[in-house]
Amino acid sequence: MSQQVFALGSNMCSGRFRAYGVSTEGAGRAAVLHDHRLLFNKKSTDDKSGKTNVAAHAGSDVWGVLYAVPDGDLDKLDKGRADIDECGYRYA
Repeated sequence: MSQQVFALGSNMCSGRFRAYGVSTEGAGRAAVLHDHRLLFNKKSTDDKSGKTNVAAHAGSDVWGVLYAVPDGDLDKLDKGRADIDECGYRYA
């Protein structure tokens, strides 16, 4: 099985996923998350920069890339993000 992962920022590049050791199932495709807005409300612990996040917000849209990620690689993806900025992913 696999999960659909909505990628933002630097994770829109499939090379970032490969750097985490994650194999995507096919190419990513452009996707829009309706009724959400883009935030920079997570602070990196290393460089103190703002990291992207999304939150529900009626009337707003966020564009990104949708990837299919095998269930067995979800932990790698989460660990890869957490190693960089301690944000990680949340799967719905």
